[in-house]
Amino acid sequence: MQVNCFKASCDVRNAFDCISQKKYSKAINYLEGKESWLGHDEYYWINYGTALKGRTQYKLALEKYNEASKITTTPHLSIDKSRCLKQLGMYEEAVNECLVAINMIPSRIYPKYELLKIYLDKNDIENSVKIADQILQQTPKGFATDKADFFKSKAKKVIDKYGKNY
Repeated sequence: MQVNCFKASCDVRNAFDCISQKKYSKAINYLEGKESWLGHDEYYWINYGTALKGRTQYKLALEKYNEASKITTTPHLSIDKSRCLKQLGMYEEAVNECLVAINMIPSRIYPKYELLKIYLDKNDIENSVKIADQILQQTPKGFATDKADFFKSKAKKVIDKYGKNY
């Protein structure tokens, strides 16, 4: 029994490596049928969800992310769930997941940028402008200033296109 559990844990690591190489089908092959061994492991569920999302199987990915949410809560998990929800046309739920991430890490721009993309997808110009303005006003934190600059440039385009007082 310990051998099978060890092998299952190795399979999670192998799946993670496959995901980083965008080999989603191979990652799924490593993860399928391991619930009985790894159902308690949030990384199992997160990797499984990520591999399924990479294969555009958003409904199944969301199911796996929801299993992970029973074990842990992270901003990245909320953002991954919001991306699946957005792809499924469940915009309000996607917004709520982004708001969870924003509340967890209010000093980070990335969750706000994800929220901006949802608002733009649902053509909610008023909220798009509001969140774009918040992104522009925020001082970047952390090491990823290049990404923050990218997010700010996208937010500026929204303000330039629709005006700050929409």
